[in-house]
Amino acid sequence: MNFEGDGDAVHQLPSKPLSKKNIFLPFNMTAALFPEKITPFVGACRPFMGRCCEVCTPDSWGLFETKVQSLRFHNIIHVTENSTRYRGWLVRRVCHLLFVWGLKVHPYNSENITECVLNTARVRNVLSSGGPNSENCSISKILSSQREAVAKILTRIKSSILPLILRLVSFTLLKVFRCVFLNIQVHLGQVEMVRRAPQMYKSSVVYLSIHKSCLDYLLLPFVLFCNGLRVPYFAAGGDLRTSTFRFILQKLGGIFLPQRCTDSAGRCIDPITRTVLTSYVEKLLQDGQHLHILLENPVEDSGYHSSVGIDWLAVVSNSFISGGLPDIAVVPVSMSYSSTVDKLHQKHKERCSVSFWAVCCTLFEIFRHDLGCVRLDFGQPFSLKEYAKNKKFCLQHGGRPVEELLLPAVLGKRSEIVDCEKTPWWIQNCVSNLDAPDEDRCLVGSLSQHILTTAVSCCAIMPTALLSCLLLYRHKQGVFLPRLMKDFSWLLEEVLFRNFDVGFSGRLQDIVLHTLSLLRDCVMLCCASPNDLFVFPKNSREAMIDLALYSRPVLSVFICEAVGACAVNSVLMEMKDCAMNPEFDFDVVISEEELNRKIFQLFHLLPCDILLLTPCHISYCFCWDAVDKLVQVGILTMEEFDHARHACDTKRTRISEELLWKPTDDFMDSDSDYDDDLHKRLFKLSSSSSSPDYYYFLCSLLRPVLKAYAEAATFLLDFNGPVKELAYIEDLYQYLLRKASETAFYECATRTLATSAVQTFKELGVFQECASSVFQLSSTFDSIENRRKLHHFIQQFII
Repeated sequence: MNFEGDGDAVHQLPSKPLSKKNIFLPFNMTAALFPEKITPFVGACRPFMGRCCEVCTPDSWGLFETKVQSLRFHNIIHVTENSTRYRGWLVRRVCHLLFVWGLKVHPYNSENITECVLNTARVRNVLSSGGPNSENCSISKILSSQREAVAKILTRIKSSILPLILRLVSFTLLKVFRCVFLNIQVHLGQVEMVRRAPQMYKSSVVYLSIHKSCLDYLLLPFVLFCNGLRVPYFAAGGDLRTSTFRFILQKLGGIFLPQRCTDSAGRCIDPITRTVLTSYVEKLLQDGQHLHILLENPVEDSGYHSSVGIDWLAVVSNSFISGGLPDIAVVPVSMSYSSTVDKLHQKHKERCSVSFWAVCCTLFEIFRHDLGCVRLDFGQPFSLKEYAKNKKFCLQHGGRPVEELLLPAVLGKRSEIVDCEKTPWWIQNCVSNLDAPDEDRCLVGSLSQHILTTAVSCCAIMPTALLSCLLLYRHKQGVFLPRLMKDFSWLLEEVLFRNFDVGFSGRLQDIVLHTLSLLRDCVMLCCASPNDLFVFPKNSREAMIDLALYSRPVLSVFICEAVGACAVNSVLMEMKDCAMNPEFDFDVVISEEELNRKIFQLFHLLPCDILLLTPCHISYCFCWDAVDKLVQVGILTMEEFDHARHACDTKRTRISEELLWKPTDDFMDSDSDYDDDLHKRLFKLSSSSSSPDYYYFLCSLLRPVLKAYAEAATFLLDFNGPVKELAYIEDLYQYLLRKASETAFYECATRTLATSAVQTFKELGVFQECASSVFQLSSTFDSIENRRKLHHFIQQFII
């Protein structure tokens, strides 16, 4: 089976060496265990993933569709003599070198960039402001000293792309990637979109991507360079602080900030450095250069907004708002790995920068194991000018605080459903250090949320994600391999049905065997009988965290149904008969009003990083979709009223004269004559044999987050304040680890979830800040009883 060539759909996985070498199955067991079942072929016409928002960017929404669907996939690391201009025996031996040396490098003359930056209006304002000793010094000396200081900062920031180093590094990466990856796939239609974006919008391109691995910094430039596109400069995040590779990365376009001007997270805190950085980035984009920014936290925090990435996005946004850039073409980017090369999250120290020793350990790890496949996807480019002009991002600007929306429900007070959006606190938290108007802050925050949502939606689901999800949330006690293959095929069909793409194809037995070999550190295999193989996850902290990390993309596929299923569980918990009975009572009737209430509560409780909704998305639409999808997948069935007319019957039985004639200002009544009771829907749990398993699976997807919140509420019972926020997060994290060692739910014990729980409690009004980074309990939660009510409120959503 050829898996290195260009495919019409997606790459195929090898079967011959994997079933014997990596899984250690005897030949006589293979035929008995695996039937000749074929995974449904996805086809050459791919779904148009990563499409821009039709509400916020309607003009860009209808572009590129024909090109994307007509072209095919291309394996970047599959280089032969046909990839070069030459032919012959010698060319086949050195085709990789000839290919890299034949690629086009877009030149850029950066000799005058220092003077251009120093002469910008921003920098001149900084120079004219003087210094602290301006009264005792002459103006010329002040200007001279200030200019030297600014020039020194610019020297440390300034970067360049040297063609020789770019070719050498690309040749090295090509050799390394061929050794550790089966293939690196990219869709040629998406490449064509990126190629046409600068000419179509007449502006530079800013790539905004998710962060899955430390290779993300080099993977995107490598893919763009191999396709003949301009290599972008990239913003070095807080996880790149090593001085060993700093020189090489700066010659590849890496923009580093001086360490003395950044905080512990890597954000710029010096106003002069920020001014110089903004002018420098603006000059690069004015000259037609491109920029790459990572919007997610590295590795173990992937899926959550990066304060450093949004800080860089604010720099670009300020240049656009000030008029320095007429427009910017924004391109969402997603990377998908079958197996991550980073092992930093497995160590006892979860947060550490990418040092020289870490890079050496990573290289040693990747040469020891096969890392499977890589898929890189580009979302549809759109215009930042069009996005800012529509101002649809301001829909959430006037929302209500989470405390006002959820506190009555937490304290047990029944309130009416409020169709209102919650205040986007993530915008203020991420860009709190910007001296900018509220509308500009809202633009930066909503744009980052839009990009992150689009990038996740176009991210291909890899086989390790599906298998890890099944082992962690459906078969944690173990499963026989034929049943695991059947469930793998079922989950694959569910993902494709929701218009998400997958990064694999081929025979089912080859895919499952290959995926088990990639998860060899997380799973164990046991031969129960000569023809039965039992698979179960390892009961260790490292294995559980790895499986949770791999399965995280699946949550974004089922997030709507998962919220709805947890809301159904909350309604059932309130009914004592169902709560005490482990079996499902299919005769229980659930009203739509009560179900909507629970969905709204859970919707406002969960952070936006998990829900992944665009700012223009209304919470009522999410609630409506959640109920409809539960009916669509067969978990809920709709009950009819005992009424002469059915709910779907829209035929009028009579027309009243008083309903035909209404004053133009009378909006108290409708022009329809049907009964209001027909709008009220009732639901029952489906009696299908597959519904309980599906229902439990959907509830389990949100279990790590909700269980961490519930344990945080339990930890709150022994609160002794006031305390520093960072110290409290660390204490909570250690408490989660102790509880996980007792319950074996290690996927719920991460520092990221501890930080998210504290942030959610702050928004809920549990804590009040009494000093900088120091908080104590609010007056409402001084009572132990109210803290127990908070725990009960969260616990009701956990199955």
